[in-house]
Amino acid sequence: RDGRFRYLAAKCLAECEEWEECLATLGDGEGEEDVSLSELQEQGLASSAQAGWKVGTYAAICLLRGQVYNALENRILAIRWLKAAVLADPFCHEAFAILIDGH
Repeated sequence: RDGRFRYLAAKCLAECEEWEECLATLGDGEGEEDVSLSELQEQGLASSAQAGWKVGTYAAICLLRGQVYNALENRILAIRWLKAAVLADPFCHEAFAILIDGH
């Protein structure tokens, strides 16, 4: 499945505050945060310029996972995914702001 469509469906679920369904749509993400940035760039997922996206697909998915875990008050997983979003795209100010607000 294309990550952009998964992201779009999950984003709609998040807007409706359907947190568990949102996570199910995104997948569990096991092992994804360990993907190196060079691998992401080879796949074109971390490129901010790709298809006019302000944040790469991978970073956007990481950010959304972090936001969902934050809403579910699972701070440990929220931090893990928000850090992954910032590492994938250093200009992802939304993830950075959530990380800073938590301290």
